[in-house]
Amino acid sequence: APVVKRGVRFAEDGKDDQIPLGYVLRIKKRREEKAKFLREEREKRELEEGRRAREDKRMREEEHRLWDAQVRKQEEEHKARELHKKKMEEERRQQSYAAELQASRTRRDASRAGHISSSSSLVRDIERDRSASRDTRPSGLP
Repeated sequence: APVVKRGVRFAEDGKDDQIPLGYVLRIKKRREEKAKFLREEREKRELEEGRRAREDKRMREEEHRLWDAQVRKQEEEHKARELHKKKMEEERRQQSYAAELQASRTRRDASRAGHISSSSSLVRDIERDRSASRDTRPSGLP
């Protein structure tokens, strides 16, 4: 007996598909429109994401610039305070030196003249002279 292959067989009827051509064209056109729509939406989304990324970057750069400016301002203020402090210390040192020099001269002059004054009266005299000279000269001058 001849060997029979088992399986499903389709009958060839020789007819074209029963699907109308207009229907096939409409389906094809709808697929193309959908693909076009999805492509346009993707491009819009990419453009929006790019714009948002540029805006975020600009904002970060602006914040960084403002922060840098604030840090520089604080550093300048700190330097100005330090400079003022050094000037005040130097002025105090010079005043102390001037007072010491004046006291030394006064002692020298007193010893030459033969007067020996007590140190407390000498300090009192120096303080009185200093306060009097401070009252008479402009405040900006040493």
